[in-house]
Amino acid sequence: LNSLFDHDRALFLGEDRAKVQAQEEVVMVGLQNPQHYMGVKPLAETIKSRARFMEVVYPPFEKEKTSPNEQTQYRSDEALIVRQYIPELKDLDEREFQMLWDSVVNRREDPRATELLTSDSKERIEDVKEVVELANKIREAYRAYHEGKSDEPIKFVFSLRESVECVCELPYVELTAEEKKKGMTRAKKAVQEVILLKIPLGEERTYLQSLVAEL
Repeated sequence: LNSLFDHDRALFLGEDRAKVQAQEEVVMVGLQNPQHYMGVKPLAETIKSRARFMEVVYPPFEKEKTSPNEQTQYRSDEALIVRQYIPELKDLDEREFQMLWDSVVNRREDPRATELLTSDSKERIEDVKEVVELANKIREAYRAYHEGKSDEPIKFVFSLRESVECVCELPYVELTAEEKKKGMTRAKKAVQEVILLKIPLGEERTYLQSLVAEL
């Protein structure tokens, strides 16, 4: 593929080297997980030298503040995806969910949201917010470890798949009186039950358990 990615923008096929030219408007896009992700091998230098790179990360969960005294506002990007797996929220369209999210999570007063909101949907939105918050906390710890900013060994990748698994676990979570007393929530327990058993016993699992508990 080297000739396709360089100034020739063409493939040369077969023994007769038949030329297949890429049209001017054709853009080739390739995706891969980070190099330290299990099973991912480094790209060949010949591909690197012919490519422009872009790092695609999860959107920030907290919106940037415009003033020091401004109340923290939370983005709904990931919540909009995972809410499709929650019976109380899946039938809301994007506009309705955003309205409820802003009412419950961002504390914005809106009479239209009040009409739509039920005690069940409010509780589920709070659960989703906590799951996404935990996911981002673990992602930050993962990045800090791989960038050499932390010695805590976080190698587990908390992907969108895990977020979906956690919200699917929520209806089955039961909290004891003792767990509630210790500050355990449905979202925390769902994350623990989904994530921790994917990680072998050891330092990483212990640290992740403490991250979840500290939220």
